[in-house]
Amino acid sequence: MVIIETPQKGSSLPVAVAAVWGAFLYEGIFAIQSDPKTFDTVLTHWNQGCLELVMAACSYLPLVWDEVANIWDHVDTDFAGVFEYEVIVAFGIWLQHAVLHTGHLPDQACAQAHISYLLQKFFKP
Repeated sequence: MVIIETPQKGSSLPVAVAAVWGAFLYEGIFAIQSDPKTFDTVLTHWNQGCLELVMAACSYLPLVWDEVANIWDHVDTDFAGVFEYEVIVAFGIWLQHAVLHTGHLPDQACAQAHISYLLQKFFKP
């Protein structure tokens, strides 16, 4: 996990963390699949541009930060995994699935539930 600043309740998502997480989110949405047509297929289903999809997807990142900040003091931060791959890329893959099957990104409540699931899985005792 890129820790430029320790997550604390009420703190805003740091710009540097948002940039790194945005790159990993992009990887999950577009580049993780072996099919070279994934990029075009996702955008065809999205029916808008790449910039619009990336901006909309990145709007979920503060939800991730807020939830991490809420649990940071209650979890073992000596984790073996790589947060960006196991949570952020995985979330991007999930967003890709939503776009490919509905043409839309999920609402905030649905996204929050999936973020919670990914974080529980990552920080499991």
